[in-house]
Amino acid sequence: MTRIVGRLDGSEGPLDGRLFIKAGGAFIGAPGGDLVFKITDGLVDIELPPCPAGMPYAVDWRAVGDVRRLSYVERWRVAPVQEMSLDEVRGLIRGDGRRIGGVRKGDLIEATMLRNEAEELKRTMAALEEQNASFLRQLSQAEGNAAAAQAQVASLSAELGKARQQLATVYKPQVIEKERVVERIKSDGERAGEIAAYIQQIALLEEENKQLSASMAETISLSTHFTNLHAQIDRLSNEKQQLLLRIEELKTPMRTTSSLRSEAIANLDKLLNG
Repeated sequence: MTRIVGRLDGSEGPLDGRLFIKAGGAFIGAPGGDLVFKITDGLVDIELPPCPAGMPYAVDWRAVGDVRRLSYVERWRVAPVQEMSLDEVRGLIRGDGRRIGGVRKGDLIEATMLRNEAEELKRTMAALEEQNASFLRQLSQAEGNAAAAQAQVASLSAELGKARQQLATVYKPQVIEKERVVERIKSDGERAGEIAAYIQQIALLEEENKQLSASMAETISLSTHFTNLHAQIDRLSNEKQQLLLRIEELKTPMRTTSSLRSEAIANLDKLLNG
């Protein structure tokens, strides 16, 4: 085991929270899962198994209360020695103590924090766009259902009007039929049969009327649902615009906040790729 001792500083000073470490591959002594260490006032005093040159440890950290997904932005190379400094493990200084490229410890942390925040905002924006697309699909389907319901209402209304017209012509008083010179009055049985047929037709019309009322209620419910969907779409569009503005701010942060932040932004690509 190699002891690693040092201090983990950010742009605002020593870091407090959790340090997450996982092996970059399978080698002798490699831990099976993530190793988690508590960091207070930036002080690091831990032990790790040495790793081969091509399998460095992947490392990330989170402040107390930060629940963002881990990105593992740093690569630590632990040599098979008794003790190493934290800066040497992180690749900020050589074994003889000389600093590499004039990089200060806080710069790399500041740069990687900014990149993590930008990536988190991009993931959030992608999720919002996917949710927005889902709402649009639901809205399109609801509009199709509403159009079908309106067509059904129109068809039922036409049938109801036709049935009412038939009822208006059915009940004309005609009880005497002339046949040559003989007048004939319809029997009670014939009239009872006609009345039964009319009653059955009225019952059918009442049932269609109930279905029409149910369709109208569904149409009103769909209209309310459309209004809610449009409101959600407007809210998501506003959130998306705010996220885009936040990403633009991260790309060109204000350089008056601190000299460390300015240098971190200027050397972001160089530090992350080197």
